[in-house]
Amino acid sequence: MKCLCLKQLKKLQKIPLSNNHIDNNYQKLYLKLTMTKACDISGKKVQFGNNVSKANNKTRRKFNVNLQSVTFKSDILNKKIRFSVATSSIRTVSKFGGIDEFLTKTKSKKLSQKAKRVQRAMNNAQKKASL
Repeated sequence: MKCLCLKQLKKLQKIPLSNNHIDNNYQKLYLKLTMTKACDISGKKVQFGNNVSKANNKTRRKFNVNLQSVTFKSDILNKKIRFSVATSSIRTVSKFGGIDEFLTKTKSKKLSQKAKRVQRAMNNAQKKASL
């Protein structure tokens, strides 16, 4: 897919859409251009490096994160929370004993914005429950 600059993206946003099929394709394109491939919990992102052949020829490549869309059940908030998470982060959360324990024990500077919002909501819910 050809990379679009910000001017082209703004032009795409101004196009009036009448057909539902075009609307769905436009929405997929917009999400693909604006969403980052990063873990919501650990912050892991795409890394770049080289393919190295036997003849030591180097070609650039991407190391993509193995992202999975996962729903965690929060006992403190009594609701389900959906995250886009790397598989290594899923193992880390299960090692801590669940999303509640993981977010209460993890420092907020290591979390993404979405995870920070959930962490703040958990802290507020715990304070209300203790009163």
